[in-house]
Amino acid sequence: MKTILVDAVYCFIIEKGGGFGIFTEMQELLDSFGNRKIILTGANDEQLKKFGLDNMPYEVFTLKHNPEKADPTYYETMLQYFTLETV
Repeated sequence: MKTILVDAVYCFIIEKGGGFGIFTEMQELLDSFGNRKIILTGANDEQLKKFGLDNMPYEVFTLKHNPEKADPTYYETMLQYFTLETV
């Protein structure tokens, strides 16, 4: 079964009432699929708490900005970590 990769901040996590919270409609859509979901972020420990990423309904993957998500190494590392293959 395929895995759904979800971008974290300003995608799955949005600004809400002066803070941050889950984009509810996106979670409802994602929950309608039986696939595994992984939230991808570059957040460090402080940012994980700020954005509420330490309490998510799906697995969260971060390399804490080392490297940034713009670097292909981020995705290579993530694929190895979760033992995922590209199709």
